[in-house]
Amino acid sequence: MNTFLNNYAKKTNLAIRNDVVYGIYNNYQISISYTNTSTIVIQCDIFSFMNDEEMESINNYLKAIKEKFKLTKSIITKNKLSFFVSAMTFPGTIKKLDLALNDITTYLNDYNFKNKEYCPICGESLTSQELVYFDNSYILVDSNCALKIKEENDRIEKEYQALPNNYLQGTIGAICGGLIGAVVWILVGGVIGLVSGWIAFLIAYLSSFGYDKMKGKPSKVKPVITSIVTIILIVVSMFLTYYLIVLINLKGTDYNAFDVLIELLKNDKDFQAAFIKDMIMSVFFGVFGIVLSIIQMKNKLHKKW
Repeated sequence: MNTFLNNYAKKTNLAIRNDVVYGIYNNYQISISYTNTSTIVIQCDIFSFMNDEEMESINNYLKAIKEKFKLTKSIITKNKLSFFVSAMTFPGTIKKLDLALNDITTYLNDYNFKNKEYCPICGESLTSQELVYFDNSYILVDSNCALKIKEENDRIEKEYQALPNNYLQGTIGAICGGLIGAVVWILVGGVIGLVSGWIAFLIAYLSSFGYDKMKGKPSKVKPVITSIVTIILIVVSMFLTYYLIVLINLKGTDYNAFDVLIELLKNDKDFQAAFIKDMIMSVFFGVFGIVLSIIQMKNKLHKKW
């Protein structure tokens, strides 16, 4: 758990479990989670059983305050409302979160939306309650609702465990997908002369896409396979791109392009610097693509790792 979010949880008397912050805030059950890529994105869920009129009311309110609190997105269901805030730093994101959370829960209280005293699943009073894992959050629900949720979680778990691994097929798919991205990179870099590190992101994305298309199991093995494929293809593509550039520039001469490339990498400081810079940028964008694919996979899974 991030230190800043951990401190925020302590400050607001919220609990932490499996990187999810949850508990009671301003009379409502809430849940907070985050992703950290190029920017920090925090998702906050506020639980309340709502009818259609209430859903429309809170939806209009969230639209009205979107610019004020810099909300990046909001989602509303009959059980909860979710909003997202983002910033370059954790302190900045948490500050936005706190201001928005206080404002929204105040609105819910003012307009008598069902609060912590009611089950967010069925809307009945919480005379008996149990803590359950529901929709990537931990919430207190009515005992009957808890039983149904647990049965559904068990069913999904059994379906997931029954999935075939298909790691070999997934690996083949990752290689095929990554190769498409590599070919694009080599053509853009070698033929057009634009060596752009961001295209490495395409290799990572297509590698993950190919793995999924070939029905590889979405488990911890997937990012290992796609990471290895991505890094290998990035390194090979970079060398082939530079080789193609040298080959085109030596057209009409008797020089061997491979020998010239090796010589330049050994002795030409400017060439070395350009190659290293492009390699570093490519690996960075490749890793960025891998991280995004991991986040997407975790969000799709029925539970956190």
